Amino acid sequence: MLYAAMAKIDSSSMTVYQVKERDLDKLPEPDRKVMKKLGVHLEQIDKGLTRNTENNSSLRFKLFTYNMLRVRGAKKCAWCDCDVPQMIEGAHIWPVFSIKKAVLEDSIKKQAATDGDNGIWLCRNHHKLFDADIVNINPKKLVLQIINSFSSYSYIKNSISCNDASNYIDGKVSKEYLEQRYS
Repeated sequence: MLYAAMAKIDSSSMTVYQVKERDLDKLPEPDRKVMKKLGVHLEQIDKGLTRNTENNSSLRFKLFTYNMLRVRGAKKCAWCDCDVPQMIEGAHIWPVFSIKKAVLEDSIKKQAATDGDNGIWLCRNHHKLFDADIVNINPKKLVLQIINSFSSYSYIKNSISCNDASNYIDGKVSKEYLEQRYS
């Protein structure tokens, strides 16, 4: 509640993620009422909730965002230090479209798609560049590389303030996801 009060004082918006734990599906009603009065947005995270609930084949779970917060901490672009939460997205190191095509059991696909170690926080611009493979992470050197056909674009070069990927490709699991991306 202290965070909610602080967010109200400095006019920041705040999202609180409600995670099902044992028999508790969501926060008690009195707590939710107080948070609503303070302008706090509550977002439910459950195993069955996806970005597109009509498409049950989707592996883009909100659980990924929760796991990213748990593993990577606050939303801040790893490449440009943008810290506007509304601009930051969880980018999959091993992309979901590749996970879907992999010959794996569905439970393993879901684990890979929702694992916080399979993600990095990127602003929307850098997320698009990463997904389009315009900017890559060298799996051996753990540095960013702009593909040759885009290296002359000053925006791309100037927008990246941190070339070192070792800050977020920081463990065995993340490195394995990176190897999967480029295999």
